[in-house]
Amino acid sequence: MYYKVLKGTETFEKLNNVWDKIVDYNNQSKELTEELGFEKFGRNNNGVGGGISCFKSEEKKEGYRMVGKKHQDLCFPKANQKNILAKIDALPVVSYDEYNKTIGFESQFTDVYYISHFASKRLDELIVIKLSENCKYQPKEDMIEITTSEFKSYYGDES
Repeated sequence: MYYKVLKGTETFEKLNNVWDKIVDYNNQSKELTEELGFEKFGRNNNGVGGGISCFKSEEKKEGYRMVGKKHQDLCFPKANQKNILAKIDALPVVSYDEYNKTIGFESQFTDVYYISHFASKRLDELIVIKLSENCKYQPKEDMIEITTSEFKSYYGDES
C-alpha cells in the first residue's frame, strides 16, 4: 500500500515534525560519534532515528569490544567505559510508537512477519509512505493512495 501526504495537511505536519526530530537526533548521534573518533555509527534498533548501537572501526580501539560479524568492523564501548555509555544512553531516540502514531499505524504481526513501522520519504511538498500489503491499516482522511509506479517515481527503485 502506497500513499502520499501533501504539505499543509494535518498528517503532513505531524509526520514532518517527527522527521525534523529524526534529523536532529541523528545529528546528535553523529556529533558524539565524531567526538569519540569514529566516522560512522549504527542507529539504535529501538526506534527510527537517533541513538547509537555500534560504531564502524576497521581497527580495534582501546576500551571497545568488537560486535557483529568480523567483516563488518563494528565495535561498542566495553562495560567499564561508563562515561561513554552514559553519553550514548542520554541520546534521544524517536521510537517506533511515536513515528507510527503520526499516521495512526500500529505495529503488528502479519502471517509470519512482525511489522514494527512503515517506510516514508520526505520531499519538499509531500511525504510518500509505504506499508506492507499484509498490514491491517486504515489511512487518515488526508492521505492519498497512489500506485506502485507513482511511489517509485518519488522514492526511487530501492523500494
